Amino acid sequence: MEEAKVWNKEVFENIFKRKRVFLARLNGIQMALERYNSDKLKNLENELLKELDEMMLQEDVFWNKKSIRDWTYLGNRNTAFFSSESYSEKEDQSD
Repeated sequence: MEEAKVWNKEVFENIFKRKRVFLARLNGIQMALERYNSDKLKNLENELLKELDEMMLQEDVFWNKKSIRDWTYLGNRNTAFFSSESYSEKEDQSD
């Protein structure tokens, strides 16, 4: 588990913190656009929305890698658990 935290910080620079700060910045720009009609703010918003798409893809990659790691680490335990549950149910149905 500790390896995933280190990997997140090294590869994604803690994507969740970055996303939180980024969304606050985007929200501030969108609030300013409600008050002022500025081409500069509109262009900045468009750039940030493109970056947000990329950040969401990175977050998706993070969760995918994490789920694979968790499944690899816990997979055999879960398989044994579900197999025993399934076997137990089959015995109950055969009675």
